[in-house]
Amino acid sequence: PSRSGGRPEYGMISAKEVVLEYIVPILGTIISCIMFLASMPAVLKARRTRDLGPLNLIPYPAIIVNCLGRVAYSYVIVNYYMLTAGSVGAIAGLFYTMTCSGLAPQRTLDIMAGMLVVLTTAMIVVGAVGSFRHLAHAEQRLLWGYASNVLLMAYYASPLSTIWTVLHTRCAASLSVPMAAMNALNGGLWLAYGLAIHDPFIWVTNGVGLGIAIILLSCIIMFKNGQAEAGLAPAMNSSPSRQSNSFSMLGQRKEDGVEVGQREPDRTPCPSTGERMPERYSPYWHMAGASSKLTAGSERGGAHLRGSGAPSTGHLRLEVVLEYVVPTLGAVTAVLMFLASMPAVLRARKSGELGELNLIPYPAIVANCVGWVAYAMVVANGFVLGPNAIGLVLGLLYIFACAGLAPQRTLDAMGAVTVLFTVVLVSAGAVGTFRHLDHAALRLLWGYTSNAILLCYYAAPMSTLYHVLCERRADSLSLPLCAMNALNGALWLAYGLAIHDPFLWVPNGVGMIIALVLLAAILVFWRNRGVATPTLEPDIGLLAKEGSSFAALARSIIGQQLATKAAAVIFQRTLEACQCLDTGFLTPESLTTTDMAALRACGLSQRKAEYLTGLARLFSDGVLTNEGIQGMDDATLTMELTKVRGLGQWSVHMFAMFHLGHPDILPVGDLGVRKGMQWLYGLKDLPAPETMEGVAAAWKPYRSVGSHYMWSAAASAPRSPNKKKAQSPAKRKKAAAAGELDGEKPT
Repeated sequence: PSRSGGRPEYGMISAKEVVLEYIVPILGTIISCIMFLASMPAVLKARRTRDLGPLNLIPYPAIIVNCLGRVAYSYVIVNYYMLTAGSVGAIAGLFYTMTCSGLAPQRTLDIMAGMLVVLTTAMIVVGAVGSFRHLAHAEQRLLWGYASNVLLMAYYASPLSTIWTVLHTRCAASLSVPMAAMNALNGGLWLAYGLAIHDPFIWVTNGVGLGIAIILLSCIIMFKNGQAEAGLAPAMNSSPSRQSNSFSMLGQRKEDGVEVGQREPDRTPCPSTGERMPERYSPYWHMAGASSKLTAGSERGGAHLRGSGAPSTGHLRLEVVLEYVVPTLGAVTAVLMFLASMPAVLRARKSGELGELNLIPYPAIVANCVGWVAYAMVVANGFVLGPNAIGLVLGLLYIFACAGLAPQRTLDAMGAVTVLFTVVLVSAGAVGTFRHLDHAALRLLWGYTSNAILLCYYAAPMSTLYHVLCERRADSLSLPLCAMNALNGALWLAYGLAIHDPFLWVPNGVGMIIALVLLAAILVFWRNRGVATPTLEPDIGLLAKEGSSFAALARSIIGQQLATKAAAVIFQRTLEACQCLDTGFLTPESLTTTDMAALRACGLSQRKAEYLTGLARLFSDGVLTNEGIQGMDDATLTMELTKVRGLGQWSVHMFAMFHLGHPDILPVGDLGVRKGMQWLYGLKDLPAPETMEGVAAAWKPYRSVGSHYMWSAAASAPRSPNKKKAQSPAKRKKAAAAGELDGEKPT
């Protein structure tokens, strides 16, 4: 139904039109969203296992740019279906890219960065052509239709990046059956829809995509026996809603040469050409024909510069300075500001180590530049567009150059920042489009949005300010970046005050203040730059010892509740009884062949002898193995070994700390560690396990080292003058079960 004509009379829309204009695009949107999310299990599996396997990352940058192109096109034709699927796909693509970047080799990251740079540059060029050429609405639709279809073709072709490897190795592990099948279904659906409405923008690209998907499915079927791991393949998602470029899916039909369902926009004549253009898509027409535009929402100067009458010579010189010299210097300064991080990034890439390099500002650079590029296209300002287009490309290069060196925690933070900014930018574009804002309102909308993101960019380096103040080292702050930020902020602050534009002087004034604060921190702690802070490393006797895990566990059981000398004597007797004196350690075979009486004769209790033989059977039967134990993390190791009779939590902690060399073990049941913590931290009573976990949280990931300090603290603590009362046998047995007897600490 038309937006302006009210609800149509019953029976005006046929069943075919309902299917084509509502059901088909809704199904296409759902299928597109499913395809974008279908790579989620493979990506999460790669993140969990820290191994990409055959997962192909090349399609993910193509997903991002393809979806952003479709989002831009949906703004032009005011199409909700395309916007929904494109937004979901863009956010999913960003998540996939940031999640897997830390696992990918540098060569793959370079290819992904190259794709993003090329495709992003193409989008910027398309947007600049549409803005600065003052194209009509129909021409804008054609321009973005062609551009988005080219990006869609690039996406469809991206999974073919591994087709040569598939054919050469006869293994289709890098191809995903669900993705290829969904791609074929999506392409077939939109191919039929495009043929039904005679729209080549839909059926040509999706027909090619269908053909590519069929080729990939054929390869998967041919080489299915060689597939290494199903499901770990690149996301074969589709274009978000292949809508028509000449028909909106909101129900456009032509009646008497006018499309019903698309509101006829108000048209305003251009003073320079006389052409009547849509008001909501046209630039500020009273400024048409001028070679320069004032930036950031300033409309000053139109009356005296372009109106009737010649300005004075002094006034003209001032305006030349304000409108040409100052923004040119600002553009050059902004480019230098974006280039300031290049030496640090190249140094990190060359050395293979990030060091103190802070990566959080780089997603902020990308989002900030995207916002200002959009604003520059609204106001048709080349001074704003140029440096921010360069900054966008550089930000993408910085992210992909350093992503392979960053820890997962940093990648998660970068991904969250990127997704948040993407949601803000897409929402701003949707508000401007679907609310039918006029040009002045669009300038205000993108001005506020760009300024908010600019403030986030200026504040991004402060993400490490707390650590700088605590460690009194400013290595994580970049001196060139902060200096250029201060210079850039001061220049645009002066320019904004000169032309009375708060969109310029407010954010840049705040940014200059932030940059000066960071520069002050760098100067205050300049002497400490490059001086490494001493860190605790697990190299003070915590390295894994040679010998089997079985031998270490068996000796732990033998020494339970015994003094060190008594345990050593009984262990030597057990070695002799099991005929293991030559090797010096017990084996499962030797214990299973030794009878119970011989073990009892060595000084072992009946229960300990049963514990040892039970442990030996578990290793002989393959339930427990040396390789399996060494591959377990701390939580799994504790859970599995405490199931064995004779091994409690304390014994497992000692085994993990002193035999396996795990650096992050906190034996909460050890009396020595509890006494040391009580004395060192001034606690009234022995700390409970929950209290110990809270105190030792600052020791991670070297809590084993902290436990050594606690034992030393317990040995150094002053003794109480009161003699300790003798424990009853029942209390002593209970303390032994909890691992709290003196002398339990292994030597």
